[in-house]
Order: sequence, then structure tokens, then C-alpha cells
Amino acid sequence: MDVIAVFGGGGSLGAFDCGVWSLLAPVLRTRGARLVAVGGVSIGALNAACIARGGSDLRGGAARLEALWCEQLTTPSMPFDTLPHASAPRWNGLLTGLLLGNTTLYRANPWHWNPFAGLDRRARPLMDREGLWRCIAANLDGLGVAGAHTPLLCVPAVDVADGSLALFDNAHAPLTTAHLAASSALPLLFEPVEVEGRWYWDGDITREPSLPLMLERLRERGCLARNDADGGHDVERDDDADDATPTLLLTIDHHPRRGARVPTGGVELAHRALDLLLGGKYALPASAMSGITHRLEIERDALEHDDISGILDFSPGRIDALIEQGRRHAERLCERDWPMLERESAPTWHPGAMPAGRTRRNAVLH
Repeated sequence: MDVIAVFGGGGSLGAFDCGVWSLLAPVLRTRGARLVAVGGVSIGALNAACIARGGSDLRGGAARLEALWCEQLTTPSMPFDTLPHASAPRWNGLLTGLLLGNTTLYRANPWHWNPFAGLDRRARPLMDREGLWRCIAANLDGLGVAGAHTPLLCVPAVDVADGSLALFDNAHAPLTTAHLAASSALPLLFEPVEVEGRWYWDGDITREPSLPLMLERLRERGCLARNDADGGHDVERDDDADDATPTLLLTIDHHPRRGARVPTGGVELAHRALDLLLGGKYALPASAMSGITHRLEIERDALEHDDISGILDFSPGRIDALIEQGRRHAERLCERDWPMLERESAPTWHPGAMPAGRTRRNAVLH
């Protein structure tokens, strides 16, 4: 089976990918699966680059991703809230990420936290991302052009001037640090990134989903077959692989559509609004499924501490909880859905046909 994996954005929520991939990668390897393409937006782009660097070594890519999250990105919290209540660790994690930063990705720049700096916010963002640039460079080191043993790496970014969604890949030339930094450039917090004379922001800062664009790019590059009805002819893969080889599209959405509870405070309302704005972007119409024989969409469930921690809490407890949550989702997938996935053929399944409590390809895995 050929595999295409796509990871969503969301700061510390990217630890969920680490949990999923640490369990799923060995299963894919055992079943002889081949990772032909991997993509991601924002923190998902960094995760995707980390995995792509492993190439055909799926276990190695998973180990590298786990080391990234457990050894580099986890950031101890400062004791802003010392009162003995259950939400104190969440507030400490959030305030540390917001007011101080992350040990690897970014740090607060108080010199730019004044109204006059706001007159040139593009050059004076609220956060300094030097650490992120170094982290990206380290994870891209040795990752060249896509080939037989190197998956195609795709990262989206939004053109600040015209609002169009650009998709960068390593089909003909290696991706640079600037491409991945552009995909994670949150407005105001981080500086936009100039690539070939154009300025780009985070690839999620648009209503347009990047997944259909990525799948079309894969067809253009020969990594994904195009049905006769879509293009008038089949596209041969670059490695002359058998067209009958099944192709699995795996997507991971970090933003749950169903919250843990109704929010009350301002921070809770902001985080819930962010989930509703960014969640559900990986839904695909039938017209975009050309060449995909199996589809698994993993949607992360809301955790109790999501309401305060959000995307900026990189504390050890928060990261451990997200990694463990990802592992639980992957375990459920391997035990319940993978055997069905291997037995069944390509016809599209519709959610209404599945009994309650079950999930299948083309289903959201909770």
C-alpha cells in the first residue's frame, strides 16, 4: 500500500501527531507500506519534514519525531499561578508560552510590545523565531529532491498580498528553511516570510483548504493516479509502480469540532472559536478522491485542558497528554479499522451506512 500522510497545524497540538505516528509507523512498515508523500501546515509542516527526512525508514522518522517533541519542544512552565487549584498548571503553561515563549521555537520580544512598534509590525513581530529557523534547518538537513526512497514533501503558505494559497514541494528542488517558516508564520506573532519576492503567512490563515491542492500536485508529479473521468488518461507513476497498488490517504486534524464543554471565560471562548474556524478542513468531495482507494481521517477529541492550554502550552504534562492521546487513537485504528482496510476494495463508503460505534475508511476516527 502507498501512503500519503497530512498533518494539521496548531502549535503544541502537533504533539498529537507524534503519538499517532509513533504507533502507526511500525505498523505501516510491517505491512510493507510505502510513504510516497507527506505534507503539513504550520507545526504540521515541521512534523512532516521530520518524517520525510527518514525517507523509507518509517521507524527512524517516528523516532526522530518523538525526540523532537520530548527532548526539544517540551518547555517547563513558570509559576505564574501559585494558587492550589486544578487549572493552575494549564494557566502556567499558557502564560509561559505567551509571555516567555518556547525553548526551541520562539521567544517573546517585549521590546516590540508597544504601540509604536505596531506601526511596522511586519519587521517587528511580537515574537522572535530565530530558534524555529534553526530547528527547521536541522530537520531539513539531508532532505533532497523527492525520489524512489524520499517522499514528496508539501507545505502550504498564504500569499499576504493576493490571498492565494501556495504549495511548496521538493519535486524538482529541495525545500528551504524559508518555505517551512512561511507555512508557520502566524500574523502579528511572527514575521511574514519572503520567498522569491513574495511575502507569505501561515497556510491555515485562509478559508481555502490545502488538501485538494496537495492531491492535485501529487497527480501532476506522478505520485497519485488520475482516473480517466478526471483527466482523460491515467498518469503513470515515476517509479513504474503497479497502478493497482492501493493508496491510503491519512489526515490528522488537531481541532475538534465538538468541544469538551461550553466555554465561559475569554481564553476559553477564543480557543473554541479557533477550533471551529480551523477544524474540518480535511473533508474532501468525491471529485477530489481520484486515485485514493482508502481514506482515514483522524480527528482529535477535545481534552479537558484544551479550554485554557490551547495551542501555546508546551509544558511537559500537556505534551505527554497529547502524545498519549495520539497513541490511543492509533491503537484504536490498528485494532479495529486496519483489518477492514486491508480486506475492502475502493468503493466510497458513506457514513450513514455504518452502524453506530464503528469507523471505516472515509470515516472520522474519534
